[in-house]
Formats: sequence, structure tokens, C-alpha cells
Amino acid sequence: MPRLRVGDVVEVLSAREILATLDDKGELENLPFMPEMLRYCGQRMTVHKVAHKLCEIITGEGGLHWMNNAIHLTGARCNGEFHGGCQTACSFYWKEAWVRQVSREGRDIDRKVSLADDAKVDVSAIERATKKEPDADGSERFL
Repeated sequence: MPRLRVGDVVEVLSAREILATLDDKGELENLPFMPEMLRYCGQRMTVHKVAHKLCEIITGEGGLHWMNNAIHLTGARCNGEFHGGCQTACSFYWKEAWVRQVSREGRDIDRKVSLADDAKVDVSAIERATKKEPDADGSERFL
């Protein structure tokens, strides 16, 4: 897939196609696919930014992690549904493998597979991967 740039139009792959790219932790190249991202499957969106790094806040070690082949999509934000109702509205990180480029006129570029029916796709693995061991006080923790 060609490297995407700001302003490129993409179509988010089906849940079935995306889940096929994930490892047993629900990740591709150490980047998790969040269950809140499922609602964007099949939608056409615009690349908002190319993501080169992220700040690590999960383990408490902090620091920056460099990334490859990751983007942010305009308007694609977390609604917190699987993160205890969080209202931060974080911008999702998307691997380029989870989208296909579409021309500005709406024609597909290098369409690999047609969108599948996602109604019967089991997404419980990515939902489970979102939750982490509770804090010492028993409060919920999320990825």
C-alpha cells in the first residue's frame, strides 16, 4: 500500500478484514485496534495527520514511541464506550493496513477485497484486550 498523506481519502476496511491483521493481543505491530473503532468500518474518511510517535501512558514508564505506517483520521475519536465511559475523546491511531486508499472522486485505488458482512464477526477478543488488571484499589484500568 502506498504511504498515505494528509488529505488522502481512505475507506476503513471491514471488521473481518481488520481482525484478520491482528495478533492474539488484538494488535498489529504493537498498536491495538480499539473496539470503539469498529463503528468506522466501511466509512470513507480523510487522513487528518500522519502519526510518527505516541506518548506512552499505560505502563507508567512514559516516553515516546516511534511508529511506522500509522495515521489519524478526521473526526474519528473514541467515545469511551469500552473504556469505562471515558469522555476524553482521544484521536485513534490507525495502521495503514486497516484502510484502503480511495481517489478524491470516490473511485477505489488498489481495492483488495470487497467489504464482508460483519454482523457475525466475533469482536470479543479486542473487547477483552482493552481491559487491564485492576489497580491496587480495585478500580478499572484500560488500554
